[in-house]
Amino acid sequence: MFFSFVIDGFSPDIGQLNDLEACDEDADGIAVFDLTENDSNALNGENPNDIDISYHVSNQDAVDATNPISNPQAFENTSNPQTIWVRHDNNLFTDCFDVDSFQITPVLNPVINTPPQNLTLCGDFTLTQTFNMIQNDADALGIANPGDAVLTYHNTQADADAGTNAIANPANYTPANNPETIFIRAENIADSNCFSTTSFILEIFDVETNLLEDLEKCAQTGNSGQTEFDLTAQNSSVFGTNQNSTTHSISYHISQADADGGVNPIATPNNYTSTDSPQTIWVRVQNNDDPSCYALESFNLIVIEQPEIVNNPIDLSLCGDFTNSQIFDLTQNNAGILGILNPTETLLSYHNTQADADDGTNAIVDPNNYSPTNNPETIFVRTENINNSNCFATASFSIQIFDVEANQPQDIVVCAPTGDTGQTQFDLTQQNNVVFGPNQDTTTHSISYHTSDDDAQNGDSPILNPNNYTNTTNPEPIWVRIQNNGNPSCFSVVSFQLSVTEESEILNPPVTLSQCSDFTATPVFDLTQYDAANLGILNAGETQITYHNTAADANTGDNPIPNPANYQPANAQEDIFIRAANVNDDSCFVTTSFSIEVFNVEILPANNIENCDDGAGTATSSFDLTSNTVTVLGPNQNSSTHNVTYYETQPDATGGVNPIGDPTTYQNTSNPQTIWVRVENQGDTSCFEVASFELSVTDSAPVNLDPPDLVECDDDNDGF
Repeated sequence: MFFSFVIDGFSPDIGQLNDLEACDEDADGIAVFDLTENDSNALNGENPNDIDISYHVSNQDAVDATNPISNPQAFENTSNPQTIWVRHDNNLFTDCFDVDSFQITPVLNPVINTPPQNLTLCGDFTLTQTFNMIQNDADALGIANPGDAVLTYHNTQADADAGTNAIANPANYTPANNPETIFIRAENIADSNCFSTTSFILEIFDVETNLLEDLEKCAQTGNSGQTEFDLTAQNSSVFGTNQNSTTHSISYHISQADADGGVNPIATPNNYTSTDSPQTIWVRVQNNDDPSCYALESFNLIVIEQPEIVNNPIDLSLCGDFTNSQIFDLTQNNAGILGILNPTETLLSYHNTQADADDGTNAIVDPNNYSPTNNPETIFVRTENINNSNCFATASFSIQIFDVEANQPQDIVVCAPTGDTGQTQFDLTQQNNVVFGPNQDTTTHSISYHTSDDDAQNGDSPILNPNNYTNTTNPEPIWVRIQNNGNPSCFSVVSFQLSVTEESEILNPPVTLSQCSDFTATPVFDLTQYDAANLGILNAGETQITYHNTAADANTGDNPIPNPANYQPANAQEDIFIRAANVNDDSCFVTTSFSIEVFNVEILPANNIENCDDGAGTATSSFDLTSNTVTVLGPNQNSSTHNVTYYETQPDATGGVNPIGDPTTYQNTSNPQTIWVRVENQGDTSCFEVASFELSVTDSAPVNLDPPDLVECDDDNDGF
């Protein structure tokens, strides 16, 4: 270095100059320097208004004050290193100046040529993952002289620029946010002002899968273990609360290797047919932003064999007697219901309602001895897998009691005239109401009548016309079968007997008995003249005859006339009722009746009649014989009840023949002459009495043909 100076009173003095360094951004040995950084040193405390500072690339230029660097604030060096000359001029004394120098040296700026890669990790939503950020060192140090630089990591751009708050352990860094930006500072080891920065992103791609419960399905597989499952039913459990279908994807696999590799997913997971039971299914959930971030979980498909009711239970029925006390063995349906592959793995129960069967509650305690509460009644059966109560099937069947009862009828005894054949017609159907009783009728039950117990028990050969049946023997047993229309196998049989009692048939009906009387004595009738024989009864020896005053007594057999052979009627006309009853069965009888009549007649003494002759001297006269009619009738008879006739001879009167034609003008035939009078009862003309009286004719006195006039005084002038 060469110096020149002039000694005078105003000699300038350059202070200590600093060598300058600048960052070489592109490693070409050239940097941009701000030479004016040395202005204050060059002034050395003098007033800048008095001093001019210039920079030169050579000492000579500085001494000569030629070729000053035109842009000292942005000077690019031309050599490395390079000396820069400073000229210090006093404005007042131009010959007074000072020259000094300093060096400028380009310092390599560690330019990060290769952008660091963003770093990712797979996480589990805990934000506890740690990053080794120094794996980006190699990329960041893609600089000319990596040995001349130091790398630091910072949380903010400001810290990176300032070179402060470097992350202490970048090889084991847990981010506070996700994602998070990290800033790298590459600083020249010799000059902390020479640095570059860049950034990259830390991101955790969270993924998790929750513990999954096995999928169980109740199905009828025939023990193949194969049935359809909807695997996607696990999706919500797999996703949990932190994931959904927009952020993550789920796939199902039949092997762990496929799940790890993300290959061969089950194509239709919502309708997957299992291949075995149990079968392990692997589920892979992966982050949509980074499919390499995934989690695996497995669960089992378990097929629980559903008890298949192969044969629907049959309806059960019993024959009852209206007591509702019949006991059903419901378990007789077990064999049919348990037409299943594994009956030993099946629990079977019976229930009164569908709800109980579905819930598996309130099972019938003793299905072997079940008494229904209703008739009919529906029973619900539940077949349940013994290993899983939720795997069951139900069915129902009906139990019904077909009630039937045959009430014991009375024997039928018929009283009939059979001519000793013992046969007659019976209306067997008169027993229907008794046999039916109050609980049955023709809409619910059927009745048939049979001539043998075997036929009745088997329902064979019913009597075709039971309302007009002729017995074949006497007595004859009849069996009646009553059966339930709903179930003809439910029947009951009772028997009764037909008996025919010979009825007395009166072939000779009695006629009226009558007697004549005279108003003074009651005649005696022998009613027994109408005995069984006289009545023409064939079985007279088996017939008891009684006589009664009323039809009611004859029908009941009450108040028989005690001495029918000497019966005196209380009235002139009475009806007598005959009861002819079988001596072996008093209820078998017939009745008939006849009348007894008393025809009273009497004749009182007649008056003789005397007439004068007719004047011809013939001793004859015209007589009114009927003048005796009232006399002979007396007080007890009259012309409405009795007839009075007159006769010329007693035989005619007794015989009631040749009565006098006109008894009111009878011309006597002799003088005196006996006339016979006959009084007969109009009710029975055989009841009569006769009497006689005389007719006599007396000569008449001579007649004065000119008698004198008779004159009397009329005292009161009334003409009389």
